[in-house]
Amino acid sequence: MLMLSPLHIPPHLVIMVNGIIGSSADWRYGAEQFLKKLPDEVIVHRN
Repeated sequence: MLMLSPLHIPPHLVIMVNGIIGSSADWRYGAEQFLKKLPDEVIVHRN
């Protein structure tokens, strides 16, 4: 888990929402790729 200092707020928020038939687990791979590519630049929320 990445721990950020309280003074650093990532400039981007990505909210991933599944459709009627789906779950937040369906977005896990995409969220991991965002965090891998831009660890200090993005917050990812899966719903």
